[in-house]
Amino acid sequence: MKLRNLTLATTVILLPSPAYAQYFECETCPAGTWNNGNYESCQKCAAGTYSYAGSGSCSTCSAGTYSGVGAGSCSICLAGTYSNAGAGSCTSCPAGTYSNAGAGSCTSCPAGKYSTGRASSCTNCLTTGVASCSATTGKATSCKVGFGLLSSGACSQCSAGTYSAGGSGGCSSCSSGYYSNAGASSCSTCSVGTYSTGGASSCTNCLTTGVASCDSKTGKATSCRAGYGFNSTIGTCSQCSAGTYSPGGTNGCSSCLSGYYSNAGASSCSYCSSTKYEEWSGSCGTVTRNVTKYCTKEGSKSSTGNASTTTESKTMSCSGNTYCNYGKCIDCSTKNTQESKSCSTCCGGSTTVKLTTHYVPNSTHTGCVVSYTDSCPKVTGCGSCGPTGPTGPTGPTGPTSNGSGSSSGGAPHSIYGGSMNGQTVTTPGGAACGGTGC
Repeated sequence: MKLRNLTLATTVILLPSPAYAQYFECETCPAGTWNNGNYESCQKCAAGTYSYAGSGSCSTCSAGTYSGVGAGSCSICLAGTYSNAGAGSCTSCPAGTYSNAGAGSCTSCPAGKYSTGRASSCTNCLTTGVASCSATTGKATSCKVGFGLLSSGACSQCSAGTYSAGGSGGCSSCSSGYYSNAGASSCSTCSVGTYSTGGASSCTNCLTTGVASCDSKTGKATSCRAGYGFNSTIGTCSQCSAGTYSPGGTNGCSSCLSGYYSNAGASSCSYCSSTKYEEWSGSCGTVTRNVTKYCTKEGSKSSTGNASTTTESKTMSCSGNTYCNYGKCIDCSTKNTQESKSCSTCCGGSTTVKLTTHYVPNSTHTGCVVSYTDSCPKVTGCGSCGPTGPTGPTGPTGPTSNGSGSSSGGAPHSIYGGSMNGQTVTTPGGAACGGTGC
């Protein structure tokens, strides 16, 4: 039979008959067991629970602790493990997490750290330059700027000539026209006058002399300094030779204009200082002459250069007794003409005389006009006329008049005298003529 109204943690021992009632004895259930009075013996607490001695029930172990069957208390989970409430054992934290002792759950590793499982703490990622890594393996999943991610899961610093903006990519080579130092997050542009062909740690000066700017990718010239000519086909700058010039830029070398000169490497041409004048083409009317500008050596200046020739013109007039004839002044006297004429002499005689017609220039000196014509000479000094005497000898030939004709010599002498080329001839003495010639 069972005794009622006894404490729960007391075990009642039933005897076979009332005669043995004085032998009934209650015992307290030990820790880890329990009895609520419905059992004849103490019951062990289940795993995950515990009880103190004399308990009528078992209590659940709290999170972070555990217990086995019949436990009088709960044990704390070790670091790297955890348990929920009522756990009969602790569970290891998985890779990528950690826990302290008595943890009811595991904590994820922070960025940049990892764990491989049952860890009490997380470890820093394995390589330098790592921005983030796998929480379970420690291998990099992204890198800091200037580092490239390798297939091994490590971050490697980018070498000179390469760059990385970080993340999960590798290092990339700098393009032509750019360069970088080691560990660069980006590439820098080559400065004016330098170039690079790609993957460069520095830029190189342009290939040719006289270059003002060049293609940053090829090094070929894109513009030249003053005094150098640009060749766009091959991208070079060449010094201009003497007699040519260039202001620079993308201009080639140009020849100096006529009347100008230059030294080698000139940015402009200088005016020639020497002048040569030719003779006028005539002496009257519209006349012309050539004027030539040419270069001479002046100190260190080159004499190389083209001469320039220009034509001057003006109008000239004749003067004096001349007129203009096809650009030349001609004396009008060359137009004088002579005509033979019979002129009177003393005592009713006559003689043949060549009389001259004289020409002078017109008012504009463009031609000649008649000025006057010679007249017969005036007869003076004749005496009384007597009988005609014998014919005298032939007189001498007279002097030439104005380059044409001859005197009227050759007529027989007479007492009447004669006229020579328009000059007055006077008879001798005026004596009366006798039977002899005058």
